[in-house]
Amino acid sequence: TAATIEDSFWGQLSFDEALDWYETIKDGTKFSFTTTLVEQLAENLRKTEKLLGSLSEVEGKMIDEMIPLKNQNWLEDEEKELSGSQFQKEIQLYSITINKDGSAELYYKANNLFWGHEIKTSISNNHHYKSSTLIG
Repeated sequence: TAATIEDSFWGQLSFDEALDWYETIKDGTKFSFTTTLVEQLAENLRKTEKLLGSLSEVEGKMIDEMIPLKNQNWLEDEEKELSGSQFQKEIQLYSITINKDGSAELYYKANNLFWGHEIKTSISNNHHYKSSTLIG
């Protein structure tokens, strides 16, 4: 396995032997690509490049799933229910892990929406939204 890979879109990807993946940072978000055959890795790089264009759609579906959880179970005393736009202002995508099969997990910091917990969103290898859950 090469220590680094150069890619015209992603730039330099560095291999993390302990985690068995290539990683890079693009526009402030960490991307981790689990290792596989070189051909599959190349395909996943291209598919993930296309995913960037649909991140807002995936994020919207995550918000639709998580807002009822916030408003029904995680409000502080006297805290008003949040709208989708208020919720969106509180989250920040910070990491995406792409699995060997091209499916992925997106990790969001959620400020204090869920008392310090983060949000993990799963998508299929065709970049269709699957589900979101709290972690941490």
